[in-house]
Amino acid sequence: MKVRDIMSRPVRTVDMDRTVLELDRIFEKLEFHHVVVVDRGRPIGVVSDRDVLRSVSPFVGTMSERAQDEQLLKRRAHQIMTRPPITIGPDEPVAAAGRLMREQRVSCLVVVEPASASGDPERLVGIITLRDIADWAVEELESRAAA
Repeated sequence: MKVRDIMSRPVRTVDMDRTVLELDRIFEKLEFHHVVVVDRGRPIGVVSDRDVLRSVSPFVGTMSERAQDEQLLKRRAHQIMTRPPITIGPDEPVAAAGRLMREQRVSCLVVVEPASASGDPERLVGIITLRDIADWAVEELESRAAA
């Protein structure tokens, strides 16, 4: 099985100037855990919901809120993102994606078509997460057990 067979698409992207508050609202509203930060269409980083959680003070919205807590909400995606994103091609085996995530200690890989010989830049085509790998592994184990 290849990465393209289990990756998520379309990918939710944000520009590098999105605020932590905006990112928090995106993660609250939608059911995914990573966004790819892009600059002129090129992936330059990844922000996870955990990155946002680490950037938000537990005092925000409480009586104990301080001015510095509110300032944290104004930080930008490029200030909290993981960069550069760890990438993989869509035709790589799923096992290679899992191995790369384990080696790099990341919870997702950005899936890109490589740059073309004619000069076209790499193209963002999907994202593969630990959850995608786990779902694939469970299906593989179940199908082997049934055989």
